[in-house]
Amino acid sequence: MPRNTTCPFPQRKHLTSLILGGAIALHTGLLAPLLSPDAQAHADQASRAYDIPPGPLVTTLNRFAREAGVLLSFDAALTQGRHSGGLQGRFSIEQGFAQLLAGSGLQALLVGNNWGLAPQQQAGTALQLGATNITGQGLGLTTEGSGSYTTGATAAATRLDLSLRKTPQSISVVTRQQMDDQNLQSVSEVLKQTPGITVNQESSEAFTFYSRGFKLENYQFDGVPSLSSDGGSLRDNYSIGNSLIYDRVEVLKGATGLVNGSGNPSGVINLVRKRPTSELQGQIGAGAGSWDKYQADLDLAGPLTDSGNIRGRMVAGTQSQHSYIDYLTGEQNTFYGVLEADLSENTLITVGYDVQKNYDNGSTTGALPAFFLDGRTVKFDRDSNAADRWTWRNQETQRAFVELAHSFDNDWVMKGVVSSRDYR
Repeated sequence: MPRNTTCPFPQRKHLTSLILGGAIALHTGLLAPLLSPDAQAHADQASRAYDIPPGPLVTTLNRFAREAGVLLSFDAALTQGRHSGGLQGRFSIEQGFAQLLAGSGLQALLVGNNWGLAPQQQAGTALQLGATNITGQGLGLTTEGSGSYTTGATAAATRLDLSLRKTPQSISVVTRQQMDDQNLQSVSEVLKQTPGITVNQESSEAFTFYSRGFKLENYQFDGVPSLSSDGGSLRDNYSIGNSLIYDRVEVLKGATGLVNGSGNPSGVINLVRKRPTSELQGQIGAGAGSWDKYQADLDLAGPLTDSGNIRGRMVAGTQSQHSYIDYLTGEQNTFYGVLEADLSENTLITVGYDVQKNYDNGSTTGALPAFFLDGRTVKFDRDSNAADRWTWRNQETQRAFVELAHSFDNDWVMKGVVSSRDYR
């Protein structure tokens, strides 16, 4: 793109060596005011007489720039085909440009120490921007529907709803979104995907979990401790629990005396149940997999009254499967129901119940030997089962809870929970 640049070269008379020597001898205090930026700006604005006849705009502008002693740079296309009425009289630099450009639709702009041309902004043509509203939704205590792999706050470590950054202990969270994306159908599968947790299979159904070298034996439901019955992983049924009813699983690593009383330095697993929603929603799922594995589930939630002050949720699922191990089969049925009611603007009561029934055939807690008595290695087929064909194990776990929570104006919450459990 062609550009036009005019740089003035005013005539200079050579000074005699005597005058030059005298100029050098002048005190710097006399020269400083003359060379200061303010003085230069004042000189630029000083008016002088011009006699520039009318003609093409590019010609008149170049002549004016030479006589005014300024550098002018512009796109030649801006002045193509345009004319100027000339300039006669005394004008400052800014006034001179305005007179020459009158009626051309252009304006002169001073950028640094140089002048340039730009189209003139017409009155009323400026772009008017309307009000901009910025809205956003931060992560809260519920991860369902957020699409996130983390939670906005957790109370597993301190009983206070704190972000993970402000929580003074290490916490890993597996959200509903991650469980759905990775098809994590049981608590044991969730813990396998939790950083820092070691999962050990104790039997054909049950697992044990380890953190920082110690066995994880402390469990919570919605932040409330659920004490072990000392019956092992089969008796307590934690490891075989279905993840369908949980919003997220939080694993607090390290000592948990602040929230769990006496225990060990491994940590605590907090299972956070799904809760009713203020809007109607539902989900139906079905699946099939290897070894004749089939499953189906239903999840419905929403308000039960027109005002929405009573809300409910129901989650149900069933699953059956065979195995690559001989005559090992299983069936699992899960149900969870919960109701919420607003007793007042700040008081909420929640009642919930869940049950899970497992029916397993060919189940075993034993293992096959690795060596014969003479030291030879025993080789079994991959599908060998250490249990007898007639063995079975049926398990049923029921939990119920009632929660009353009251919120105060200063964001404090008083909460009371009564819960029970029954293993069969």
